[in-house]
Amino acid sequence: MKIPNIHEGKADKPQIEIPTVNSPKAHKEKRLGFMVGNISVPDDFDRMGEAEIERLFGIGSSSTSCSIEGSR
Repeated sequence: MKIPNIHEGKADKPQIEIPTVNSPKAHKEKRLGFMVGNISVPDDFDRMGEAEIERLFGIGSSSTSCSIEGSR
C-alpha cells in the first residue's frame, strides 16, 4: 500500500482527495438538568468544609496560626 504525501502536488493540484467523514449529528436535547435523579447535592453545599477552609487559611475564632507583624 502506497502512502501518498498530501502536501505534494502538481500544478497546485493535490495528488489525492481526502473525503470528509460524516459524523453523527449532535443531540439537540436540553442539557440543563440532564443529571436529575442521578446525583444529589446537599443543601449546605456552599458551606461544606467551611471550618476546615477557615483553619487552613488562618481565618476565624479557632485560628491557631501565628502572624508576622511589620518588618524590622
